[in-house]
Parts: sequence; C-alpha cells; structure tokens
Amino acid sequence: MTVVRRQAQRRWTLVGAAVAVLCLLPAAVAAWPQPGVTADPVKLRDQILRSAGLPYQGYADLHGETGLPDLPMLGEFAQLLGGTTRVRVWHASAQSWRIATFTATGETDTYRSATGTHIWDFERNLLTQTVGEAVRLPSAADLMAPDLARRLLREMSPADRLEAAAARRVAGVAAAGLRWIPSDPDTTVGLVQVWADPATGLPLRVEVASRAGRTAFTSHFLDLDQRAPSAELLVPSRPSSAGFSVTTAQDVASALRGVGATALPATLAGRQRLAAPAEALAGRGVAAYGAGVSLFAVVTLPGRIGSQSLQAVHEGGGVTVAIGGAEAYEMQTALVNALIMRTPGTGRNRRTYLLAGSVTAEVLRQAGADLLATGQVRP
Repeated sequence: MTVVRRQAQRRWTLVGAAVAVLCLLPAAVAAWPQPGVTADPVKLRDQILRSAGLPYQGYADLHGETGLPDLPMLGEFAQLLGGTTRVRVWHASAQSWRIATFTATGETDTYRSATGTHIWDFERNLLTQTVGEAVRLPSAADLMAPDLARRLLREMSPADRLEAAAARRVAGVAAAGLRWIPSDPDTTVGLVQVWADPATGLPLRVEVASRAGRTAFTSHFLDLDQRAPSAELLVPSRPSSAGFSVTTAQDVASALRGVGATALPATLAGRQRLAAPAEALAGRGVAAYGAGVSLFAVVTLPGRIGSQSLQAVHEGGGVTVAIGGAEAYEMQTALVNALIMRTPGTGRNRRTYLLAGSVTAEVLRQAGADLLATGQVRP
C-alpha cells in the first residue's frame, strides 16, 4: 500500500469516525444529566396531573418491546406495543387535536373535534367520519407521553414509592424526572419514570420497565413546541379525488361480532371487575379487573375469531398450561402477559377466552380457573 493510499484511508477513517460521533451526539445530549434541574417528586407529580389543559405540537416516538402475538382483534395496538411508531401531533385541548402516524408507504391522520373523529387514510385516499363514542383498544393518541403519564400517575397507591429521577434533556427541554415503583407484587410493572418540563408540568418522556428492570415501552418527544397549533391544522382536508364515508363507532364487543352471549363474573382471581370504561360490557363478554397498574382484561372470543386467536398464540410460541379440562396456552412478555383458553365441550357449549394484562402469569391462570369454576361455559 502506497503512502498516498494510507493517508487517504486514514482521512476516510477520520471522516467516518466524525460522522459516527455526529450521529450519536443527539442521543448523548439527551441522556446527559442536566445540572441544576431538580424537583420534589410529589410536587412534580401534582404539577403533571394539572397539566391536562396545556397545548403542544411536535414529533414523537413510541417504542415497545412487548412481543405480543399478532392476534386478529389487536390490530394497531399490537404494533404499538411491539415496535417503533413515529408520530406528529397537534394538540389544542382534549377535544381538539390531530395526530399523524407514519408508515413506509404513507400516513394516517386522526382528527378529534366537537363533531366527532375523522380519519384520513393516505394510502386509501379516504376520509372517514366516526360518529359516537365506544370502548376501544388504546391508539397512538392514548400513548403520547402527556396522556400516558397522567393516566399512569393517577393510579398510584399510598404504599408505592415515589422518588426523584435524574434530570435529562428531552426535545430541547431540561426536564425534571420522577421515578414511581409500584408495591403490588402481582404487577409486571416494576418501574415508571416520567420526565416533565419543570416550568409547565407537561410530560415529555415516559418509560415503563418490567420487574426485571427492562424498559418495555417508551413514549417521548423528539421535537416540541408548547404553543397551540393553528386552528386550520385541526380541520381535516379532503382532496377532490378522495372518497368520504361515515360510520358509527364500534366498541370492542361489537367489533368481535357476537361476544354478547356470555356474562362475566364480578370478581376473578380475587380482583373486582372495573365499572369503567363500561360496566354494561361485562354482560357482553368484555371486562377489566384489578386496580392501579395490576390490571387485566377478559374478552370472550366468538367462533372463528376464537379459533384463529387460539392458533395464533399456540403457533406464536404459546406454552401449554393446565387449567381444568380447558385447552390453554400462555405467553409471557416483559410487560404484558396473555392467556388464551378454550373451555371443554363441543360446538355452542364451548367458549374461548383471552385474558391479558400487566399482571403475573399466576394471576391469569387463577382467573382462568375461576372462569371455569363459575360455569361460564354455557351459551
């Protein structure tokens, strides 16, 4: 190798190293402790809970590593918890906002206003208006750091630990942090950390970690402007070539087409059924149980959807478990555990149940056994 070639190679090596440093710089700056930014964790929590009326706009990332199987009814929810979703949000108030989720081929924009919800699907060139409210699975809007932080911190119990976390820079803001350690031994949630603007209380980053200390879900801003977006940005635009449709909101039970044949009990695994979001759904085969961050949902899956879901969990690595005479499989992830079981019997006498939540596998197994014991196998 000539001297010239060696010098050229050395120069390119230096260029490559410089590029690598520049690429890593934003992450290093974000993780660097912010001296002088401290906050009492109790006061910071109260400030965060009071921040619901604040406007904001910017880009954010949602990143999950739960590894949920691709079940027929989960759709976007499984993708949100099992990968990275880039979003842009314009938030004026709880009833006036817009959020765009980006994919490799386009984007989908959801608009919320007093007239309802509009969804603009770029790939389908279609604007859909959804009329009415329904019980539904969480969407990207529900997992944005401000809403997620407030929802989680409202669930704290007096026995939980709350302490200060090291400040860090998030979206250009020197954010104060708090660390919440749940006390319930039956939850899979081991740690929740929130960083917020100490001046406004607006949450900027949320990390949820498992009992093993692994961060399983993160929601954080990449760029942020704490001003109200322009009103015209919150009004859906429809190109002349685009289609338009109007639909009524479908709740979880309706979307599953026919789960209403089974009433669910008031308690499972020693945990009370929640009155919210809709007590009436318990008679239609959908319910949630527990308190705080120890929560699990039960969904009665009809016919083909039940069979497809059972097969998906089995083929996706589900482990066979013994629950009475039921065919049952469970999947354990860092944050969300799931159990699916088909009760004994044939035809109309059988039921398929999906149980999933932020509780231990033992709790789900007990809940499954309770379902069998209470006779929830009749049509």
